[in-house]
Amino acid sequence: MQGSSRDAGSSNLLEFQLLQGELMSATASDATAVLMFPAGMDTHWETQIRTVWNERAHTSEELELVYEVSWIAELGAWRRFLRSQRQVKG
Repeated sequence: MQGSSRDAGSSNLLEFQLLQGELMSATASDATAVLMFPAGMDTHWETQIRTVWNERAHTSEELELVYEVSWIAELGAWRRFLRSQRQVKG
């Protein structure tokens, strides 16, 4: 009896791994589609000024960080992507 339940468990694990591999493959092959924004997608930009530590210069500096904020329907979540950064002069 234990042998058959162990076989069923390993069979379920194998099915899960195969499904996960298929999902990961689909995600990798559709990566270019994510870069293009379809019409009606809720995408906006956020700019933040932050003080960060510059390890090379051993000093703090102000940076302007620009994020692209998008609703990812497949995940049901908002995602933020850092699009640019530059040092604030002034």
